[in-house]
Amino acid sequence: MKTTKLVLLGFLGIFTLFAAVGCTEQSVLDQFIKVANDVESSSVSYSEESLSSEDGIVSETSLEVSEYSIVQLSETSSDLIAFQELRLEILDLHDQIVVQREAIQALMDSIRTQAQAIKDAGYVLLEDDMATLQQAIDDLTGLRENLRATEGQAYQRIFDLRGSYTRENLPQIITVYTEVIDVLEYRMDLFTQAIEILQNADVLLSDYLES
Repeated sequence: MKTTKLVLLGFLGIFTLFAAVGCTEQSVLDQFIKVANDVESSSVSYSEESLSSEDGIVSETSLEVSEYSIVQLSETSSDLIAFQELRLEILDLHDQIVVQREAIQALMDSIRTQAQAIKDAGYVLLEDDMATLQQAIDDLTGLRENLRATEGQAYQRIFDLRGSYTRENLPQIITVYTEVIDVLEYRMDLFTQAIEILQNADVLLSDYLES
């Protein structure tokens, strides 16, 4: 009887150990998916805007001279060229960010699928892999917060310029565009870091499912 009790206690101890490991693994994996989902959502919300004819997509002849301030065209021609070049740079950066957003979405689709397959199979992640995912959680959390800190500093500032595209306003517009470019380049850097983290996680999870 005593021997049977000891065996039972030993079995329960082992079962509890494996159950605890499984719960820890699930917790880390769930946390990673949650934070990664947040980054994906942010990448969409901060790159889905588009510029229209109200946002500087105008011809040179559309830039009007204020009737209250006579401005010689030659005085604003250099600003006009700078405005056009900055506008094209913003459009190019936006296109690059959209590509990054699509890469993040594709990686998240793969990660979510693999995470679910690992759960369905009842697999347990190794401790060093859980540590890697925990570090990824911390890194993605930081990237998410840095990204959210740029809210309203890019497209919204361009939208705020609507109705002000005149020659006399070109210096102000150029200043805003220059600052917007800095923000977009910063977002691109954050997205690039996020993609690298997600790629590493995707490879880590795929190792558990290779046949």
